Amino acid sequence: MKQKFLAAWEKISLRAKLTTLSVGLIGLLLSVSSAGTVALLSTYLQQNTDTLLTTTANQLRDENPLGLERRVASGALALPSLPSDYYIAILDAEGNQFLGLVSSTGGGRELPNFETLTLDRVIELGGLPFDAEVSGSRGESDWRIVALPLSRANGSVVVALPTSSNRQIIAEYGVIGARFGIFLLTLSGLSIWLTITSALRPLKEVERTSEAIQSGKFSSRLVERDPKTEIGRLNRALNSMLDSIEGAVRGRDKTLTQMRRFVSDASHELRTPLVTVRGYAELYRMGAIKSKKT
Repeated sequence: MKQKFLAAWEKISLRAKLTTLSVGLIGLLLSVSSAGTVALLSTYLQQNTDTLLTTTANQLRDENPLGLERRVASGALALPSLPSDYYIAILDAEGNQFLGLVSSTGGGRELPNFETLTLDRVIELGGLPFDAEVSGSRGESDWRIVALPLSRANGSVVVALPTSSNRQIIAEYGVIGARFGIFLLTLSGLSIWLTITSALRPLKEVERTSEAIQSGKFSSRLVERDPKTEIGRLNRALNSMLDSIEGAVRGRDKTLTQMRRFVSDASHELRTPLVTVRGYAELYRMGAIKSKKT
């Protein structure tokens, strides 16, 4: 399997390889960045929720439970700017609910079971926020809760907020981040493709020059570029090599020309005596010339 992958990878062009690796690296960095941002956002939202719950609980613990509902309804008690889906409960020492204050949008929701929040348990929690899951006919829901002992009664105050709003914010951010990430990947992929195409264009020039040299045009040269760049140094080195090749070819052609001239001159110089010898040989064969007897 690995060999097949490597063989397929080798068949891909350099431009496609560089673009794929670059886009993959950018996608990885975007994924890590998005995951870190979502984690920071989740922590930030939870800290804000915990701060709001703790502040509200500390304010309500000093109130008289008997007049709390009236003061809240009349606006005499200014609570922190709680979200519209809050729930406030006053519990006795046994964890039984004495009073429940529901926001205008909180009717009909499944509420956490406060029976385990006895006064001893609330004191043990030390005012730290905690999560509670509720399963009911409307599905599961999560709540963030803070419970503190009452200062003027033997019981505790509980302030709770559903975490669905925070999850919705994170989900919406994830969708927006995903769409924006896809857009960035597409834009970066196109930009990288064009940049690499422009950067590799001098190699096309090298290819054309090589083809010209192969066809016999030894005077072809690459365009001189800035020698401080890699392409400039490569073109200078290749042009120097082409100068050497052209010089060698010219030397070879000159040697061949001299050899042809020598052969031509030698054949011309040898042609006259050879014709004379051949003529005498023909005459001798025909008997026109008699050999001298000694």
